[in-house]
Amino acid sequence: MEAIWQSSIRTLLGFIVLLLLTRILGKKQLSQMTFFTYITGIALGNIAGEMVLHKDEIVSGISAMTVWAMLTIFVEQLSLKSPMIRVLFDGVLQSSSSMANYSKRRWL
Repeated sequence: MEAIWQSSIRTLLGFIVLLLLTRILGKKQLSQMTFFTYITGIALGNIAGEMVLHKDEIVSGISAMTVWAMLTIFVEQLSLKSPMIRVLFDGVLQSSSSMANYSKRRWL
């Protein structure tokens, strides 16, 4: 019975920390997400899951999630300031007309 309570407390703690870090990182619609922010969300969820499952990793899990969130904020701020870093992390946006022109050139 005590193991159930411990895992419930770890789960609740992991959920609260993940919710707070997600709010700090900011909500984004699926259409606004880049590949980098998608992978960051998956990584944060994975760290939270590992923290919940392993009994001795609560403090290290919270610190790992916090460091990961701070690194994400840092990289997002850098990508806002530098176009070269934005291309490195987010890729190049291409319009559908440029893709259509590419397809026409490829087949001609």
